[in-house]
Amino acid sequence: VVSVDRIKDYKTGSADFRAKKQAYGWLVALAAGRKLSERKLDVIEDVADRVGSTEMAATVALYRLKQDYLADKLSTREKLNNIPTLLGKLESLAQEHGAINQVRRQLDVSRLLAPFLDSRPMVVRKARLKRQKGEMPRNLFTNYAAGTISEIRRLLDSAARGGVPVLELAENLGDYMQAEHSFVDLVTAKGKLINLPVARLLRTRKKRLAQRLRPALRRALVKSIDIGSIRSKQQAVEKYRQIEERARVLERQLGISLFRKGDRERLVVKPVEQNLRWLRINEKYRYRLAVNSTQSLARQRGAIRYYLQKYPQGKYRAQVEKAREQAEARAKKLAELRKRQEQNLLAVLGSKKIYRGRAGYRSKTLAFRLRVNRFNPKSGKFSGRMIWPERKGAVNRIEGVFDRKAMRVYITETEPVKKGNWHTGSSYRFSFAGENKLKGTHNYRLFIVRAKRPAVLYLK
Repeated sequence: VVSVDRIKDYKTGSADFRAKKQAYGWLVALAAGRKLSERKLDVIEDVADRVGSTEMAATVALYRLKQDYLADKLSTREKLNNIPTLLGKLESLAQEHGAINQVRRQLDVSRLLAPFLDSRPMVVRKARLKRQKGEMPRNLFTNYAAGTISEIRRLLDSAARGGVPVLELAENLGDYMQAEHSFVDLVTAKGKLINLPVARLLRTRKKRLAQRLRPALRRALVKSIDIGSIRSKQQAVEKYRQIEERARVLERQLGISLFRKGDRERLVVKPVEQNLRWLRINEKYRYRLAVNSTQSLARQRGAIRYYLQKYPQGKYRAQVEKAREQAEARAKKLAELRKRQEQNLLAVLGSKKIYRGRAGYRSKTLAFRLRVNRFNPKSGKFSGRMIWPERKGAVNRIEGVFDRKAMRVYITETEPVKKGNWHTGSSYRFSFAGENKLKGTHNYRLFIVRAKRPAVLYLK
C-alpha cells in the first residue's frame, strides 16, 4: 500500500479540500488492488482536471486499460493476446506524462529477465537513465505501472506452466512469443538498457520453454488419441501416425524432437495391447455377472445394461441378450407376485380376524395371536392387539405401519391390555416370504440387553 504522504500534497489547488482528500484515498486503494466504481473514477478524474494533476489522470487511465485488457472475465489465452497492445498503450501513457524512465528504474530487470537468461551465470547491468526535464517525480503512477508490468510477467510465466493447455500453447507459440517480445522491448527499451541483444534473449526463452514443454507435449499428444477406445493393433498404428504428423509440425515450431525410435511400441502399441487384454478379462467377468440369476433382479439388470453398453460387439452378446429376456420375464413374475402379496396383506389388515404366528424368545419360540382392529389404507398405519397364550394369556396393544414401497410391516407392542407374563416394548419387522407368509425379526429387552430373534406371521 502506498501512503498518502508520497503523493503530491492535496492541500493546494482549486478543488475542494474534502473532494481532493477523498480522491487521493481512492487512488491509494486502487493501487493496492481494489476495484473502484465508475462514479469514484469520475470523481478522481474531475479532481485531477481541477488540480491539474497528471499523476492522478495517468493512474486512472492505466487502471482503465487493465480493466479492458486484463479483466477477470477474460481467459488466459485472451489476456496473452492483449499483452502487446496493453504494453504499447502503457508505454505511450508513461511517455506522455514523462514517467517512462522512472517506471524502468523501479523494475528489477535481473528478476524479470530470469526466464530469458542462459543457465550459466550472467550479470545484467542496467544502463544509467538520465533524468528528463520536467519528468514526473517518483509517485503513485510509477509504482502502479511497475506493479502492472510485474503482473504481466507473472501472467506469462503462469501460461507457460499450465495456465494454457500445453497443446494450445505449442500450436500458438508465435502469439505467445510476440507477447514476450513486447515485454522485453518495454523493460529494456528495445535492448538499449542492457548489454544483451533482444533477439538472443528471445531465442534463449524459446529454447528453454520448448525443453520444459517437451514431456507434457508427448503426454498430451498420446492422450489425444484416446487409447481406451482403440480395439486393434492396426488401429493403434494408424492413430500413432496421426499424432506423429501433428508432432512434426510442433517440432518445426519449437526446434525440438518429440518422438524417438521405438516410441510407437512403447507409448501406443503396448498400452493398447494391455488395455485389450484387460478388456477381454473384464468382458468375461461382466458376462458372468450378467447371466447370474441368483443375485437380486436390480443387480442383474445393471450388469446386463453395463455389458451391452460397454461391449456392443462382445463375444457373449447373444448369451447376455438371452439373459436379459429371462430377467424381464422374472421381473414380470415378481411384479405379479408383489401385487398378490399386497392384496393378501391388505385383506388381512382390514378383516379384523385373528391370525397366528411365532416369535423367538431366548432359546425357544412362543406362539402368539394377532388381530388388527383399525387400519388406514391411505397411510398404511394400523392398531390392534397381540395375545400370548403361553405367557399366562398376556394381551398387549400394538401399533404398526405397512410400508408399500419396501413391502415391509413394522409392529410395536405399546401398552398392556391384560396382564400376564409378558412385557411391552417388543418390536417386529416383517417381510414377505411367499404369498401368505411374513418372516422377519423380533426385538425385545432381556433384562437390560436388547435381543433379536426370528419371527413369523401366517396370513391364513
